[in-house]
Amino acid sequence: MNFDDFRGHIYLIDDDPSICRSLAFSLSSSHYSVQTFDGPRAFLKDSLPISPAVILLDMRMPEMSGIELQNNLLQSGRETPIIFISGESLATEIIEAMKRGAIDFLLKPFSMGALIIAIENGLKRDRDRQNNLVRHMDISQRFNRLTD
Repeated sequence: MNFDDFRGHIYLIDDDPSICRSLAFSLSSSHYSVQTFDGPRAFLKDSLPISPAVILLDMRMPEMSGIELQNNLLQSGRETPIIFISGESLATEIIEAMKRGAIDFLLKPFSMGALIIAIENGLKRDRDRQNNLVRHMDISQRFNRLTD
């Protein structure tokens, strides 16, 4: 992939290897860089913050649920937009995920079109957040250089 074609980074966290392989292939073919993790603990241990990015997160995993990982990320201050994917979820889980800031919740099986729309919305949100952070840092630096 040519760097000019790069559309953004996707952290794909799902304990189903076939889902990871299939989505990673499809998303890579659509010019996203994709990093797969077989569970939340692997993500917490091995992921590096990249921007723009989104987290594509399975809701139900054996070691830690998607909601638990989302809570962990919120507590640590990591603001990468999250898109939940799930084969089965309770309405209360979906509501909880959205209240805590998830940008979308897709039920399996979902269309690639719906997934791409959610990813693009998340990447735009992450780009905007990054631009605001840079702008804020620039303003702070300029303010600190002012003389009395």
